[in-house]
Amino acid sequence: MHDRDGTTRVIGSHKEHISLVAFSPYGAYIVSVSRDGTVVITESTSGQQMARFTDLMGEISTATLSPDGTRIVSGYDNG
Repeated sequence: MHDRDGTTRVIGSHKEHISLVAFSPYGAYIVSVSRDGTVVITESTSGQQMARFTDLMGEISTATLSPDGTRIVSGYDNG
């Protein structure tokens, strides 16, 4: 992620390809999902990791946030 001043921030701490990146409804958080079976929530302004969900059911390929930004649903490819 690049800030307006050109600063580059690394989001998430995935070990595999990132499948999807999405902003929360008001832009406060970034959700990233990966083929390594992780979902990471990062604060968009500081780049601080807020939560990390691991050992999910497979290669995470998609996710969406609820309209109020309080819930995340992720999906995976199980072959």
